[in-house]
Amino acid sequence: MTNQENRRGSTKDFITTRRQLLASGAAAATVGSISTRTASAASTDTITIIHDTHFHGRFEGRDGRSIAEYTTAIREQLAAHDNAVFFGNGDDLSPSLMGLVFKGKHMIDALNYIHDDVEGNFVDGAGNHDFDFGVDNASARFNESSFPWVVANLLTPDGNPIPGTQRWTTVDVGPVTVGVFGLGVEDFHGITAYPDEYQVIDPVEAAKTATKALKAQENADIVVLASHTNHSTHKEIAQAVDELDLIVGSHSGVTFEHVHEHSGTLVSEVDDQFKYLGAVTLKKSTGELVEWQKIDVTAGAYQADSGMQAIVDEWQSKLNDEFNTTVVRSAVELDARFNTNYGRESRYGNLITDIFRAELDADIGIQNPGGIRSNKTYGPGAISKKDIYNTLPFPNTLVKLELSGKILVETITSSIRALPWSSYGIQPAMQILGVQYEYSGHNGDPQVENVFVNGEALNPEATYTVATNNYVAENWDSLSSATLVQETSQLLADVVVDHLAPKERISPEIENRILRVDSEVGGSEARRRGTDSDISVIVGKPEQAISVSSQPAAYHGITKTGTEIPATDVQVLDDAVKVFFDPAIFPDAYERAHLRVFGEFEPDDKAYGYHRDDETLYDLPVSVVYDTYRLKAPVGEVQRNKTP
Repeated sequence: MTNQENRRGSTKDFITTRRQLLASGAAAATVGSISTRTASAASTDTITIIHDTHFHGRFEGRDGRSIAEYTTAIREQLAAHDNAVFFGNGDDLSPSLMGLVFKGKHMIDALNYIHDDVEGNFVDGAGNHDFDFGVDNASARFNESSFPWVVANLLTPDGNPIPGTQRWTTVDVGPVTVGVFGLGVEDFHGITAYPDEYQVIDPVEAAKTATKALKAQENADIVVLASHTNHSTHKEIAQAVDELDLIVGSHSGVTFEHVHEHSGTLVSEVDDQFKYLGAVTLKKSTGELVEWQKIDVTAGAYQADSGMQAIVDEWQSKLNDEFNTTVVRSAVELDARFNTNYGRESRYGNLITDIFRAELDADIGIQNPGGIRSNKTYGPGAISKKDIYNTLPFPNTLVKLELSGKILVETITSSIRALPWSSYGIQPAMQILGVQYEYSGHNGDPQVENVFVNGEALNPEATYTVATNNYVAENWDSLSSATLVQETSQLLADVVVDHLAPKERISPEIENRILRVDSEVGGSEARRRGTDSDISVIVGKPEQAISVSSQPAAYHGITKTGTEIPATDVQVLDDAVKVFFDPAIFPDAYERAHLRVFGEFEPDDKAYGYHRDDETLYDLPVSVVYDTYRLKAPVGEVQRNKTP
């Protein structure tokens, strides 16, 4: 069992705007944001907290950014500020190919080097991915570290800190005593290999205890949370905890454009995997903000640290011979980005679930998007064993379940991220093969309709077989009543490698399995005048629409088996849209059954009525992978108009 769900489930974060470019799946909410410089102070009366991003067991992040360059950036930022200290916030040991092979040992070498390089001014919070290989492995790594790991809300069955960690600690930086503690997410048992008998304290209560201890017992001038809790939890902590000066990092991979303030506590979050550093300068006497910076560690902008590069080269050399070999060539791009795999059907998701189903001869294949990592794209071209392991880096295995149609629908529905609570827009948060369904996610109420299993309408009472990974089988609540009928011992990455190795070329396609619906409108029977003339369908306009698209490319028909029929023309009428199709490719009677027309519209924010906490109206989010909302209209039988 491993953590794969860093963006799923109960993370009811702040909503972002659809007109704002979302970084790493979410942008910072503007609530509580303040300017980057609000006070002035002498350097001897300030402390600067430099904070990092999740390393995820990797030596290289997106866009070629490397830990060797990142080390140089850390050093330069510490040198540029008086009384500076460096804090991590966990998820450093995994998930990655190297994490899977070396169980985090490679990262301890790297993090120990950073600790020594910054003269001991380094403390790391513990995150869920640091426990991907169990608590014993995590404790072994913590004990191999020359720096302290802190996490205040994870305890042994006896109520002691996790071996190798502290609940909190202090660092003396110049004249300033900085207290720091870490926190893991409340649902720690459900998202990583953390034993049931080990304790998880509510993050808010643990924050109260840690802050009080650091202030009253340790005489800390400044108290900082190196957080691996959810982004949304920060506001709850700030409101409930007195004397907490600063929260840095999060579990959610959010990027701020401004430092935030909630109930007197500052919050700074800067994405993950080597992209940025955060730098927060505070006045010692009051904790007042002096300066906030987000430092872009662009690939090539910093010279690689030679000592760190030597560590990288040593560990990577152990992998090169085996993992740099080409497994298969892809004719299309394979997308392993979070935004894509949480937000819509993807070619890589289709490839994986197709392999799952084929390997276990199941009706359906399911992969959770949190189990698809690296946040990169691959191909067209050669796909290496290293690529596959980096996208499937968990020690999970393939299993086969039996479940009813009713449970299948519950599983699909429970995965949907809905508005107004989802900060990433409406997302299906699932990759699936053998099923087509429509989903919506408004008013906090996920809905699933028109479910077909391999081209036939779902029967709620029928039994279906599902091939998935053991993490999903063990941790998704909706599957608690499913029957385990087959287990395997082979890692998912090995399953995919072995399945693809005999093939010369692959070309997975988008098959219209997962269909987003924001408004269901009326549709007409399909009509045509004469034998060869265009077929037309009248589609209603959504009540919530400011406008509907007038572009043919925005409209298409989709059958229950996923066949897509592009529109040839569109006429926008006063209260409807007339959509035209080529009769030569219009589906036959079987494919036409359950034919629907999908189109695009711009929503009226006021019609949905989603408000922020301060009662101002949200500019409605969609998600990174959708620019507009989608309407759906059913289509009736083709009728032929009489020639006048």
